[in-house]
Amino acid sequence: MKQIDIIEYLPTIIEELKKGILVNTKNGDKTNSMTIAWGQIGIEWGKMFFTTYIRHGRFTHEQIEATKEFTVSVPLERTPEVAKAIGYIGSRSGREIDKLSDMNLSLLEGKEVKSPAIKELPLTLECKVIYSQEQNIDNIPQEIKDSCYPQDVPSDNPMANKDYHTVYYGEIVNAYILEESDFAEVGVNNGTVVNAESGNKSPKALWITLLSILLLLGIGSFVYNKMNKPQTYRTIVREEMSSVYSSTGLVNDSRVQNFVNKNPEILNRVAITEIRESFSENNSVKTKNVAITLRNKTDKPINDLEVVINVLDKKGNVIEDVDDEVKTLAPQTDYTFNLPIKNDKGVNNGVNEGVNWELSEIKD
Repeated sequence: MKQIDIIEYLPTIIEELKKGILVNTKNGDKTNSMTIAWGQIGIEWGKMFFTTYIRHGRFTHEQIEATKEFTVSVPLERTPEVAKAIGYIGSRSGREIDKLSDMNLSLLEGKEVKSPAIKELPLTLECKVIYSQEQNIDNIPQEIKDSCYPQDVPSDNPMANKDYHTVYYGEIVNAYILEESDFAEVGVNNGTVVNAESGNKSPKALWITLLSILLLLGIGSFVYNKMNKPQTYRTIVREEMSSVYSSTGLVNDSRVQNFVNKNPEILNRVAITEIRESFSENNSVKTKNVAITLRNKTDKPINDLEVVINVLDKKGNVIEDVDDEVKTLAPQTDYTFNLPIKNDKGVNNGVNEGVNWELSEIKD
């Protein structure tokens, strides 16, 4: 593994964080991972920290409370397979399933912590929690409470729900990039944490290693074809999301789901990988910024791709349409459509007080 200067890689970490990265934990025999898009890197008490925000109802919350440690895994190349894994991990709880194994990710036990590093997301921060803080609910603005902590959404919703966050200050005790040589002794381990020094593998990992040898000998071609068949996208938004913990709620948000239900065929060509909302103000003009990221799932460019949203008042009436387009979206690439909504529409004196939107069209 290659040791890194965190400051040098800070732009990469922040840019990937916005798209979704992984926080990993290991408590006893139970390894888990969750997708995050909220986090901070900074210096306090003369130490460098990665600060992560975990809702009370998450399985990861239980894991960190028990072990006081975690790792952060950042992709250096967001391939379709990596994006698929991040989306899958962020849309399910690890209490009853092994998400890392389901996605066939290769794990290596950390050097300073037990939590794993992930080969497919090689930039790794090993963190030990030395301080945590519950959010002060009374100090959170009401519009953020309404959008990020909807009290009518249960804790098991993988996106925005009623649970508030615990803030964990993880001191970064090791930072590195995994290399192929780190896995030369342990092989592909498909969700099983192994120790790089000992190379100890579970029976499952040993069987996989044996199958790999058979493949090299030309005996396992049939198995190879079965295990490496192309991933298919389901016609449900949950599978297409990068599971960013934003204010949208994503899967259960009718602003997206209604459009998809009416136009399921659109998911044959594009994936809705991310939705974000933010607020800004300039010269007393408030703006709600809606950003929708699409991925071209086909092997051909899509030309003149346009996204349209309807701006709604508090009663659900359409005030106007806002659109953005890209001339060409290359195969297997993402593009973020920026759709600003300003408060000059006379909606309850500002976008923070009731203006809403819904996805209207994706067309080319």
